[in-house]
Amino acid sequence: MINKDWYQDTDSKGRLTGIYREEKIDKLLWIAPSLVRFRIEEVVWLIEHLPLLISGIWPEPPGGNYIDPVVGRTGVSSHAYYEITCWYSDEIVKRLAIAGVDGKLLLAEVQGSIEPLSAESLMALRFVSGWQRKKDGYTPWQAKRNYDMRYRIGNKRRGD
Repeated sequence: MINKDWYQDTDSKGRLTGIYREEKIDKLLWIAPSLVRFRIEEVVWLIEHLPLLISGIWPEPPGGNYIDPVVGRTGVSSHAYYEITCWYSDEIVKRLAIAGVDGKLLLAEVQGSIEPLSAESLMALRFVSGWQRKKDGYTPWQAKRNYDMRYRIGNKRRGD
């Protein structure tokens, strides 16, 4: 049974895709493995459950049993049942490693349930999120982002 302050997200066919908690900012409680797109709330959820994902186990949704349509198929598969969870955990670990010290800080703050996140952690979270890895390393990406925030967005606000 799902709590009153939770709501379920479903796709067009009515399949469960995610469970969220109603707060000021929606906190992702669970997501189907086949629907992870590395959005910010999904990355935070993956970091929170990283030890479980490294062991090859996808967390169960709160309040019920769920079988992912991709995992629940019958027949022969050329992939192990734990392969997708290991892929997600490896991807998060690699992205956090590229972010360096800020990535380690983000990992510690998210797994330690420290809120609000520090500015360095938020910058690392923006770097780690996104469907693909950033082409540049963390430092060039951070410098470009700071430049864009300072000059491009700033000029639009002043009307220049």
